[in-house]
Amino acid sequence: MEILVEADNIHLIYKESRNDGPWEDKDVEIKLQKTPCRYGGFQYWFECPVCRHRVCSVYLSDTWCCRHCGHLAYPSENEDELERLRSKALKLKEKLGSEYWIKPKGMHQKTYDRLRETLLEAEVKADEAFDEKVKRLNQRIMSFGKNNP
Repeated sequence: MEILVEADNIHLIYKESRNDGPWEDKDVEIKLQKTPCRYGGFQYWFECPVCRHRVCSVYLSDTWCCRHCGHLAYPSENEDELERLRSKALKLKEKLGSEYWIKPKGMHQKTYDRLRETLLEAEVKADEAFDEKVKRLNQRIMSFGKNNP
């Protein structure tokens, strides 16, 4: 990809192939907006080619656009309750270190106690959510067997 930056826009020049089809030359122009900073200078932003809003990032889905126009979601937005609880527990384990039953050096005891308690609560809730999910799945399996002899 070649990127040409001009005063008020950028050009993205690249080749694209869809579904193993022929390669097409693409030259996309994305406008730039600038806002003044409090202590001088400017902050540059992309202008979404679809909705014309000022955005920090543009993405290539079907076309170059912001994540709202491209209907892109953060991974956490697609997680169910069980996955969210597991992610929370994993983040807390990373914060506490691999041996989370031992207070990390330099961490206050109150902070360690609070994080460890939150971790244990998240793990209990994750276990409960897992049990509920297995229960619902088991009920679906049992009802499937009754409907299809």
